[in-house]
Amino acid sequence: MNFREIASAVYGETGYVVPDSFFGSPSPDDIQVCYLANRAAAYLREKGFQKLIKRYEITLTTAESYALPSDYLEIVPDTTMINGRIDAVNLPTTAPTWAWLKSQNSTSSYTVFARIINDELAINAPDAGEVVAFEYISNAPITDSNSETYKQRFTDDYDIWLLDDDLLILETKWRFEKAKGIDGWEVSAQESKDYRNSVMARDKSAKTIGQRTDDVLSEPYTRLWV
Repeated sequence: MNFREIASAVYGETGYVVPDSFFGSPSPDDIQVCYLANRAAAYLREKGFQKLIKRYEITLTTAESYALPSDYLEIVPDTTMINGRIDAVNLPTTAPTWAWLKSQNSTSSYTVFARIINDELAINAPDAGEVVAFEYISNAPITDSNSETYKQRFTDDYDIWLLDDDLLILETKWRFEKAKGIDGWEVSAQESKDYRNSVMARDKSAKTIGQRTDDVLSEPYTRLWV
């Protein structure tokens, strides 16, 4: 759904008259719902929904720091690898270990050590030509009306919300009701929380509890119990 459809649903459910437009409207109510929807969108993007997970690759040179994706929010833990190798990159390397590595002026190491410093990926003693790959969560759950430009915030009535539509409707609705002093906003907030929990539970695939997990064969291959 686009922003106008989402905001219209909020207005319709709270008994407000739906305007012709929200962004650019002279009405304080219309402007306020724009701000509240953006606050709700910023809150929801932090929940790690799989729709916002992307993969990124960096080809190393002799440089020791590399730009992160323009829509970077955070790296998915334990996903940083060197393509073609089975050992993971040590990310984040602890500050004491990083300081020790830098004090040694080492030029090579089998383990690849990395940290995020000043919004860049820092690599200790990079091996030029190797490719670092990782999954990250995007900070942009919105696109423009042409689905071409990813955005962190709504700025137009026809911007498109990329996650579950009802998530944003419910999250914006209780915030709007609270701001307007509408009785029952607590009930709406609980409904939003319950729905969010349901969406988060089914958002990522999960294995059945107690199911055998033989996907990756690893040592020891022989069962050790008697």
